[in-house]
Amino acid sequence: IEYCDPIPTADHGPDAADDRGLVLELSKRVRATIQEKVLENVVARGPAFL
Repeated sequence: IEYCDPIPTADHGPDAADDRGLVLELSKRVRATIQEKVLENVVARGPAFL
């Protein structure tokens, strides 16, 4: 299990949860961060079948 750095959301108030644009932006950022970490781990792991 790999943990990434937290994505700061403290600047957004509770009403930000209703801002569809902001939620979409943050979800894209989360997905991109996870994908980047997965690719890093695949490269570090090397080929699955030797």
